[in-house]
Amino acid sequence: MNTFGLAEEYLFFESLSLEEEELFSQGFHLLNHVYTIQQDAFTDYSFVVFPFAKAYEGYLKRIFF
Repeated sequence: MNTFGLAEEYLFFESLSLEEEELFSQGFHLLNHVYTIQQDAFTDYSFVVFPFAKAYEGYLKRIFF
C-alpha cells in the first residue's frame, strides 16, 4: 500500500508559516486516510483539497500582500 508520506518530507515545507504547515499536515493526513479506505467511497473530495487550498491561499497572500 502506497502512502503519501509526511508533509515535512517535501522541500517547500520549509517556506511555509506554522499555520500553513498545520494545514498541509492535516491535508496529508486526510489524503492518507482516503487512500487507505475504499478509494471510490466518496463522490466529492473537497474535504481533502480544502486544507491544501487554504494553505496555498495563505502562502500567496503572504508573498503578494
